[in-house]
Amino acid sequence: MASLLRGGDCVDVHRELRDDNQLVCTVARGSEVMGCVVVDSTVCGISRGGLRMSTNVSEAEVRGLARTMTLKCGFLRQPQGGAKAGVRFNPEAPLAERRQHMEAFGRAIAPLLINRIFIPGPDMGTNDTDIRAMLNAVGMKLKWGNCATRNRVSTRRRPCLSVPNGRSSISA
Repeated sequence: MASLLRGGDCVDVHRELRDDNQLVCTVARGSEVMGCVVVDSTVCGISRGGLRMSTNVSEAEVRGLARTMTLKCGFLRQPQGGAKAGVRFNPEAPLAERRQHMEAFGRAIAPLLINRIFIPGPDMGTNDTDIRAMLNAVGMKLKWGNCATRNRVSTRRRPCLSVPNGRSSISA
């Protein structure tokens, strides 16, 4: 395990490439597992999937959902791979506690977020506010508007991620 210190949060992040080529990143604070991110596949280095929040979400559940996202993106001919994240926390917790937990989780998985290896979206137990808190914690902004994508400019209003290092925004 690699111990990381981010903004006062001391968390351990264990990264493992499994036999089925899934990248599993488990985040723990002490002996408590905070959650995990599973990247099943990437297209041009990018994967996308929801982030769910539950007190009992398991790695096995998240791994299966990440595989399903790969199939879904392929079926829809989306230029991205499949991934999923699960955070072990009470989705009914007060807003301030939720935000604090999501920010800590975001800082722990910052390299996946900033490099767009994993682009999260809301899923069971989470909403746009949770995703925004997690992204803001690592210096990424989620804004709504017309986003330049790799091959065209979208005319739909959709969420765009912008990163402070000057890389162009990619629609989320």
